[in-house]
Amino acid sequence: MSILSDETKILPGLNEIIIAGTKVDKHELQDLIEKEIKVADQCIRFLELIGVKHIFGIQSSSNLPLYDALCASEIRLIVPKNEAGAGYSVSKYAGVSGNLGVCILAGTVGLNNAIGGIGEAFVNKSSVLIISGSPSRARLHRGGIQNLDTISVTQSITKHSCLVNREEDVLPELLKAAVIATTPPFGPVHISIPVDIQCCTVSNVSKFTAEIDPFLPAYDRSALNAAIDLIDSVDAGIIYAGHGAKKYSSLLKDLARKLGWPVIATPRGKGILEDDFELYMGNYGMFCADFTKQFVEEYKPGCLLILGTGLKEVSITDFDDRLLKDKKIIHIDSDRKELNKVFEVDLPVYFDLGMAFPALIAECQPKPRVSFQKTMFNQPYKKNHSGASVRYFLEQLSEYFPEKSIILSDIGEFMTFVFKYLPIKKDLYFDISTNYAAMGNAVGGSLGACLSLPDYQTIVITGDGGFFMNGMEILTAHEYNLPIIYVIINNAMLGFVVNGLKVLMGRTNDHAMQKRIELAEMYKVAGIPGLTIRENEDLAQIPGFISGLDGPCIIELVIDNSEQSPMMDRLLMLKQIYDV
Repeated sequence: MSILSDETKILPGLNEIIIAGTKVDKHELQDLIEKEIKVADQCIRFLELIGVKHIFGIQSSSNLPLYDALCASEIRLIVPKNEAGAGYSVSKYAGVSGNLGVCILAGTVGLNNAIGGIGEAFVNKSSVLIISGSPSRARLHRGGIQNLDTISVTQSITKHSCLVNREEDVLPELLKAAVIATTPPFGPVHISIPVDIQCCTVSNVSKFTAEIDPFLPAYDRSALNAAIDLIDSVDAGIIYAGHGAKKYSSLLKDLARKLGWPVIATPRGKGILEDDFELYMGNYGMFCADFTKQFVEEYKPGCLLILGTGLKEVSITDFDDRLLKDKKIIHIDSDRKELNKVFEVDLPVYFDLGMAFPALIAECQPKPRVSFQKTMFNQPYKKNHSGASVRYFLEQLSEYFPEKSIILSDIGEFMTFVFKYLPIKKDLYFDISTNYAAMGNAVGGSLGACLSLPDYQTIVITGDGGFFMNGMEILTAHEYNLPIIYVIINNAMLGFVVNGLKVLMGRTNDHAMQKRIELAEMYKVAGIPGLTIRENEDLAQIPGFISGLDGPCIIELVIDNSEQSPMMDRLLMLKQIYDV
């Protein structure tokens, strides 16, 4: 399934502009340049031209002209309960759809509230454009209300951040920002527009194209040729695919079959291939399946082909290099900074995967498939605890929910079950923000994910801790009739914290425990249906409960913490740190 955008290209002379796959009509853009129009209207019209369908944000005194201009636009405005929800939603929208995600925020407070989502978009390389208001130029840096240097605040977590000081510069800066956001490696950009500039009338931006140079990435074809030669020189290999390769799942299958090489995925790459694909050995790294861990330890090929991952801590547990030992390493990525950042490899290849896959498939020599036995990823479930089981729920998930579903996992102890036990079938799209790892990001981001793929059922798996951080956005989903299913694992504690303290420190802090609240019952007051699961047998109620949804619902798994989670990878790593 194609979920990420193509390269952004600007050709000389403004003959053609393609942003996130949308071809911009040069005549309409030229007309916009020459038209006498209010800056706020110009901004919204430009967003329409580049194909923006949704904008997330909250209005305030510093961005009211922009929101007023939206009244005459067909762009759909999504107003969350907090800017944090706007930040996470625009990040998820861009990451899942591949379109440019746009967020309009108040300067200072509004922008700062959304920092979590902006940071997530930066770490996850999502194409996001943040437009913030600011006090008028006469009040900047003079003690005006909500006056803060937002450029300095955002520079370290954006690809580009600037304050526009002249009305004639707004449109060129918007185009420049959109190009930067949608040029590999993707990422968020930020433009701050003082409110008095938003109100100005501007026409005939004469230097519109002067600062926008054609961008054609200088990919390293010679290194890709060397990779092909190296692949041809070895008898056996293994492919390690990350989230950056998710767009190319069908090409990945073709390459694996031609080479006869097995495939493993990073934790965030989980879902790149369905579990029953004959060469897929599961997701590796933290909390991986028993079979996958055993397979990696026993299978000793001569080459490791790494595609679309930065080999971060979750992907290579505690940066243990056992996967890389005694192999020739090829690492292909469209972000040059990811190459040789964690481990020195034999052959770093700076190349776009969308172009690399066809070349590898066409030019690598076919190989006989290596014989190996693929077994069940984990031993069958046996109930050795009381109450409902998170593992059992996840393993039976496809029996309860539609085949075409987006599964968003939040961050918490329950995610260890998700990595290890959630089966991936055809048409199931899985996403988790492991590297930024903010609790509540999936709850806040669910609005964007749902809008990005409306034909899919959006399902959020979160804990009560993550829910408390951004749970008000369920009310936003209710107001917009977004049929999102929120599965809340309610264990009345921060599981990683409490269980981690017990293992690492030999004691826990009573304040880390929480008073159990019946969350499904709480939201029924707002008209949001809820179902409470206390035993495995209660799961049979789910299909009937979700039938005919026209808005969000809550499924709450109340668990008693007697089921052991597969979190030891993380705890053992931390124990090594604390023992130093």
